[in-house]
Amino acid sequence: MIVERLWASTILLYTIVATFVVWKTLGKYGVSPIIFFVIDAITSWIYGIATARLTMSVIRREWKSVRKWAGASAISFV
Repeated sequence: MIVERLWASTILLYTIVATFVVWKTLGKYGVSPIIFFVIDAITSWIYGIATARLTMSVIRREWKSVRKWAGASAISFV
């Protein structure tokens, strides 16, 4: 679905900006921006898809799907 991909892509763009901030501010303290980016990119894509599907399930009132996607969103957020 195009909305899911757009939603997830927007969150992934945020990850790129966050990685730049980590590189500039925390790199001098030993935080690896590459490792941060890899972890955050994987989880943010999953989070983006899950939250998009969660939102669409709420709009459609598909409560069984809401529970499933809420769980996936929570796990990928953490």
